[in-house]
Amino acid sequence: MVDSESTSSATLRSRVFVVLASLVLVLIGGAAPAQASHGGGANSGILYTPHWTVCQHQGNHVAVAWAMNQIADGTPVTTTHRVCRSSYNVGVNRASYPESWFGSVSCGGGVSNGICNSRKNIRLNSRTLMTAQQWRKTALHEFGHVAGLGHRNTNSSAMTSGSSPPISQYLDAHDRAMIRNAYQ
Repeated sequence: MVDSESTSSATLRSRVFVVLASLVLVLIGGAAPAQASHGGGANSGILYTPHWTVCQHQGNHVAVAWAMNQIADGTPVTTTHRVCRSSYNVGVNRASYPESWFGSVSCGGGVSNGICNSRKNIRLNSRTLMTAQQWRKTALHEFGHVAGLGHRNTNSSAMTSGSSPPISQYLDAHDRAMIRNAYQ
């Protein structure tokens, strides 16, 4: 004899599993190719244009200029450094924040369909960045997020979280291909 209460409970669990599994497949399958292989992409979305006008309020100007050149090398991204009083779409701030992170990126407005339709804001934490190599790696890592890249799990890419060394201070060929693909 079959217990109808346990049968309906098993059926409900089965249906919940199917719904959850389907949702996971939709979320994974629906990610943009440039973001799918980068840990799901940047939470702040990709900047709406490959033409970046960068305003640096404070910070390590050498590291930021180096990162701007690196991000533009072999990608459709163009970067221009501006005085902060004129219009810009990427802002860079450096301060000694109490937290232990190296850098962060946010979208100044809302993110819609993975695209930041306003200004991206980069914050670099001078409390945790101690060497020129760490400044360069972190600035490039955060500019990678501006381009929509998420985190990687390889020391050959600046998009891997953590300090440099052992993590590279450069984008690898995969990162550049993802940026090119994102801005096609």
